[in-house]
Amino acid sequence: MVSTKEAIGIAEIVIFAPLYPATLYLAFRHSFYKQLAWFFLFLLCGLRIASGGLAIASTHDPQNVTEAVWAAILGSIGLNPLLLATMGLLKMV
Repeated sequence: MVSTKEAIGIAEIVIFAPLYPATLYLAFRHSFYKQLAWFFLFLLCGLRIASGGLAIASTHDPQNVTEAVWAAILGSIGLNPLLLATMGLLKMV
């Protein structure tokens, strides 16, 4: 049986893994210097994939608290690129 924490980690990886190359393409297409919003979306995808992987790893080894702590840290840091990408996309509009 899959725990809730592990299911959320799997869902994060399934959602953000296909978006990762798409945002990288958009970041290069629109240039890093002109529109940083795509770079922040790329960063958000990377942080969410890493957070999901660490969440899955922490459920398989509950004795290792470090993985759970890093999953929580990366999950909370991931909100900052989301806000910056939103501001950058609103700037384009």
